[in-house]
Amino acid sequence: MKKNSFILFLITLNSFGQDPQLSQFYSAPLNLNPALTGNTMQMRYISNYRKQWTSVPGAFNTYALSFDYNLVHKNSGAGIEFLRDKAGSGALRFRSIGGFYAYQVMVGHENFIRFGLKGAAVFRDVDYSRFIFGDQLLRNDGTGTTETINKKTVFYPDFGTGAVYLTQRWWLGVSFNHLNRPNQSLVGIKTRLPVNYSVHGGFTIPITKDDKNHDLSSLSVIANYKGQQQWDQIDFGMYYKRKPFKAGMWYRGIPYLKAYEPGYPNDDALVFYTGFFLEDYHLSIGYSYDLTISRLTARSGGSHEISLIYEYARPDYKKQKSKRVVPCPKFVNEW
Repeated sequence: MKKNSFILFLITLNSFGQDPQLSQFYSAPLNLNPALTGNTMQMRYISNYRKQWTSVPGAFNTYALSFDYNLVHKNSGAGIEFLRDKAGSGALRFRSIGGFYAYQVMVGHENFIRFGLKGAAVFRDVDYSRFIFGDQLLRNDGTGTTETINKKTVFYPDFGTGAVYLTQRWWLGVSFNHLNRPNQSLVGIKTRLPVNYSVHGGFTIPITKDDKNHDLSSLSVIANYKGQQQWDQIDFGMYYKRKPFKAGMWYRGIPYLKAYEPGYPNDDALVFYTGFFLEDYHLSIGYSYDLTISRLTARSGGSHEISLIYEYARPDYKKQKSKRVVPCPKFVNEW
């Protein structure tokens, strides 16, 4: 286990795109785009958990917890997010706490543009006791290493921004992270984090309606293109909703159009999603499974992800709902 962890650690030191990835990207709106902060008439609590490549020793585990609030009288939203990512049997760790703010402007009739900002404090560290170094192998002694360890923890500020255009039926957004390109090195050299960008959107097609012209069932088409330096991927698929049930499937990769090396097409996974809404508890629960279709195939064990979204209705919710309020992406927030 330690040997595998050390190998994974070395790979990580020589790579540039290490941002945590979530398959249920619309179930983590603050993580996707700061402009989505407070895009709800309620206070919203969200937790996300992802276990990636369950059969690979020392793979990735990601945890996220967020809270955001719609400041309806200020045309704004504010929020906070805690994020933690572990790799290499827990040896390489990433933790951040970020504050978010969004401001919305009405454009036409019931259409909005929202602008968002993010500022985060990031801590990155590694547990060297989980590694086996060369001098330990030569001495056949696991008590410790004579290697000089420059740093065990690094801290850096991280800033991002985003914008999104929202209507009742479709939305389009763009976001950027690591605008200040912080140095994330753990070994005393400069390793600046490249800017991470995302372009995302979707639209909803009503299938059946009730007597009040509300959607009883609908189909949403969603997409999220993301990139960092020369690496990029797209998530594209569909999502069906009929209260209290929802289900969907999407693909991750860029098939046939791009290969980073000959014989290695940019195929990653098929994502299968299911979830339901407990109306009495204002709770949405989602589960997804990533079926790996890259060369890792079944050896990866796939990836599991769970999301919980709780929205608390304020006492003045019905009164405020009558005002012109930003519509939410139907993918996750509204029923």
